[in-house]
Amino acid sequence: MAPVVRSSLRHSNGMNLERKQNWKADPDNEFKTRYRGQPYVMKSGHLSGSVYCSWKCTPYQWLATTVREVYTNILSRNAVWKRSTRKKRSQVFEIAAYYAVTMNDSNMERLINCKKVGYTPLFCYLKNKVDKNSRFLLDQILNGISWSRLRDGEPSRVRSTKMKDVRGTLNLGSMIFECRRLVARMTDDWIISCPNYTRGMAYIGT
Repeated sequence: MAPVVRSSLRHSNGMNLERKQNWKADPDNEFKTRYRGQPYVMKSGHLSGSVYCSWKCTPYQWLATTVREVYTNILSRNAVWKRSTRKKRSQVFEIAAYYAVTMNDSNMERLINCKKVGYTPLFCYLKNKVDKNSRFLLDQILNGISWSRLRDGEPSRVRSTKMKDVRGTLNLGSMIFECRRLVARMTDDWIISCPNYTRGMAYIGT
């Protein structure tokens, strides 16, 4: 069974738990914190089916943590730094955010391995192909979380998503509601029953 992380901790054996969630455009937080399994992210950046740890979090916190772990692992791949396919850190963050929202393994590989001159057109093309709710969620992540702070040992810089960041979006209230439902669907499968600490289940931290 996956180890459990105490609610006050921000790290779990090298994994940074992103507890800030003011990057989202959703002004309310109707989600109750639930124990969710944080998926193990492979060295390639792909999510595995196993659980690295479990912690009490909202769907938005789970998503931000997943983005960070995917970003960190993609950075170590040779394809990111090869001369022909070299990517900026901001572009790697875009790939991580896209993958965390869509879970599309093949498109993530396309973005990582495409020529550096063709990255921006490909990313824009793939981003525009996702449904409007996923694109709205992706924009929130890209607007609200600073990729430049996603380095080992440093907390992520998160800024509140301003209405001007999503200005021009039709039916903003409806979009936020649908986005909320989307995030819930993404994370419901990772909800676990409340762990029983009386049976030797130890908290873990740094």
